Amino acid sequence: MTSKEKYRKEKKIGIDAIFGLWEKREIERPYLFGMGTDFKKLKLPFVWYDILNMVDTLSLYPEIYHEKIFQEMFKIIKDKETSEGYIPESIYLKAKKWDFGQKKKISEYMNAVINRIENRIENKVTVSASKTF
Repeated sequence: MTSKEKYRKEKKIGIDAIFGLWEKREIERPYLFGMGTDFKKLKLPFVWYDILNMVDTLSLYPEIYHEKIFQEMFKIIKDKETSEGYIPESIYLKAKKWDFGQKKKISEYMNAVINRIENRIENKVTVSASKTF
């Protein structure tokens, strides 16, 4: 069994769950996993349930790049780009010394994370999830 085939069923269940939450985001917020205004704010580090974390994780699976929901989520991120790059919209105070802990200036780290997602999409690269931890 190839690594691409491994856990195929489980991956599909997880992706379908995320897409289902997105489709019902206006009416359901199960177990506080809503996808409202705060979910859509750009923030780091990846300690929250938010759009950047979600799209970064989903970008590990090239088979979903064509899906409308993945494209909608990624477009929300891309639409927040300024002429200089991305600025965090929400911060974790314990990270205030880091560039992603500032809401008034560009975060090089956030730009690198979004660039990583773009590169995966452009190159349709499958990255082993175990290599990201």
